[in-house]
Amino acid sequence: MSNISCDFCGSTDYKEVYKPQGTKRNNRVCICEVCGLVFSIHDAIPYSREPNISGDADWGNVRFCKGQRFDVIRDMLPKDARYVLDVGSSRGHFVTWARRAMPNAEITAVEPDTRVIDSYADEFNVIGKKLEDIALPDNHFDFVYCMQTLEHVDSASAMLKQIYKALAPGGTLFLEVPNIEAFRFPLNVEESFIDKHNFHFSKGVLCNYMMKLGYDVKVNADDLNVRVVAKKQDMQVRPVFKDSDPYKLMNEYSANITRNRAKLPAVVERVTEMMAHTKVAFFGANVLFDLMVKYGGLDASKVECLMDDYINGLVDNLHGVPIQSSDYLRVYHPDTCIILARHSADAVAAKARKFGVRNVVKFYDLLRSV
Repeated sequence: MSNISCDFCGSTDYKEVYKPQGTKRNNRVCICEVCGLVFSIHDAIPYSREPNISGDADWGNVRFCKGQRFDVIRDMLPKDARYVLDVGSSRGHFVTWARRAMPNAEITAVEPDTRVIDSYADEFNVIGKKLEDIALPDNHFDFVYCMQTLEHVDSASAMLKQIYKALAPGGTLFLEVPNIEAFRFPLNVEESFIDKHNFHFSKGVLCNYMMKLGYDVKVNADDLNVRVVAKKQDMQVRPVFKDSDPYKLMNEYSANITRNRAKLPAVVERVTEMMAHTKVAFFGANVLFDLMVKYGGLDASKVECLMDDYINGLVDNLHGVPIQSSDYLRVYHPDTCIILARHSADAVAAKARKFGVRNVVKFYDLLRSV
């Protein structure tokens, strides 16, 4: 009998189904046989706090994703809350917005990584600890914001219970987590089960558990994330959501990533040919560029222009190539811009064309073609 139990249902009946590529913590992905929660177990090896842009499981600590996601969801948030809590405030995108949108609100920010709070630490009640290490007032907050945080914690169930207790009756929790269904993407090349994530949520497993705790949930899941707007109520609700087979998902994921990584040398061969005959810029200093170098054989020393408007200023270089903002296109005038993005590919391509780049090539179009 294992001494590891499912964080949601407490069962010790689980199966190890996958070992992520490039893990530095001996990460193993497991599926609970009772409730279907997908979670990771690790050896007792702390993950590095140093920024690392990697297409493998050791990606992390660049700390830009929450700001990127906030740009997408800000219009969904209320502007009339009085007592506000931000769980995992990172670089302060939400609390800075909340101060303008709700000038009379009492705002509390919880962020254990004190290296990123300097820009807003003097403006708010900032607690530089993990949520599970602090005591919150009961029945106090009428709005709690938790963006891309629940997947990182040691116990997701404990955090959801703690937030529920701290919410005022009828208070609202806005929660977003990565959607494990996104891992089905047939052209996936990056390792999605990174060492920093302990939980990999589906819409059904997450929402059913929250309903058992007493949350009234409204869920909006897309190809990338699960967003839940949950209100505190005094009654438990029986599960109503159903999910697809997690074992089938894991089999598809493993097959896709193996097949697509095998295509990277052919993609890089096409890119290298472009670089030999035209002036090329890469837009996206991210996991795709890392994978092209590590598994495709791209010679980074021949890359003259690498841009990323989110990473610029947070990380100096990737594989020795300086990371510029898109404004660099005013100086460097490429014939071709290779777009290293998935969901934002069209927007990034449009930005490149505004700078006069005529030939725009998307990474996933190259991958499809080889």
